[in-house]
Amino acid sequence: MHLYHAGLKAADVKVMQELGLFVNAWTVNSTTEMTHMLDLNVDGIITDNVQLLLEVLGRIQKKSEISVGNLL
Repeated sequence: MHLYHAGLKAADVKVMQELGLFVNAWTVNSTTEMTHMLDLNVDGIITDNVQLLLEVLGRIQKKSEISVGNLL
C-alpha cells in the first residue's frame, strides 16, 4: 500500500499491517516527516532526498542500535 504521508496515523498503519499489507509512505522529504513515519512503523519511505533519509536512519541507529539495512 503506497500512501501519501500527510495524515497517516499509527492505528491505520497497524490495521493495514495486520491485514498483511506493506505500508509505504510517499513523498517524505524532511527530517521531521521521516522521523514521524519511522515512529509510525511504516514499512518503507519513498523520498526525493535519499541522503537525508540515510542520515536520519543513521541517527536512529546510533540511538537504538537498529540495523539501517533492516529499515531500507
